[in-house]
Amino acid sequence: MPTMSPRSAAVSRSRKSCPVCRGGSAISTRAVTTGPSDDDPFFQNAAWQVAEQLGWPDTFDAEYVALTQLEADALITLDRQLADAVKD
Repeated sequence: MPTMSPRSAAVSRSRKSCPVCRGGSAISTRAVTTGPSDDDPFFQNAAWQVAEQLGWPDTFDAEYVALTQLEADALITLDRQLADAVKD
């Protein structure tokens, strides 16, 4: 059985806990199906820049922030700590 990337696994977990996303709406699957691949150097560089700016030791949460910035989208999360870290 293939394993999911950490980003895909986190999206899957958040979709299960989000009442709006349950049922697989088109909006919630867009980020999973059209996001950059884990081996995209441009995306990984952007994620590391976010992690460094916010003092994070890895890109786990920074990937969501970087994707949001690169796509010029709004960051929507139920994670209060993540929202607080990036609200400026």
